[in-house]
Amino acid sequence: MIVDLSLLKTHCRIDHDAEDMVLFAYAEAAQAQIEHWIGRRVYARASDLPPAGSPSHDPYQLVADASITVAVLMLVGRMYDDERTGGANVGFNATPPAAVQSILAGYRVFRSLSDE
Repeated sequence: MIVDLSLLKTHCRIDHDAEDMVLFAYAEAAQAQIEHWIGRRVYARASDLPPAGSPSHDPYQLVADASITVAVLMLVGRMYDDERTGGANVGFNATPPAAVQSILAGYRVFRSLSDE
């Protein structure tokens, strides 16, 4: 996970442990959505990057920075709020919200299907 649980809890203003597993699941889903949107694998630390030559190495992989962290927090916050309001506030689809798209725009790579 690229964002630690304590930061997620602070962002969502949660001061108990009862929803830790939910936040973890939201963070994993947010990371997956971000990776899908930008077309790159994102890792928490440089030491997590698969080395060149390994089967899991991707030349487009990157380490999460502050912008990607904020994008994860925004998506998790949105999922958490939506759950608490019974879905009244937002709807979800495969496209991140416009603010998240703006944050991630510079990270996107476009590859042909033959690149995979």
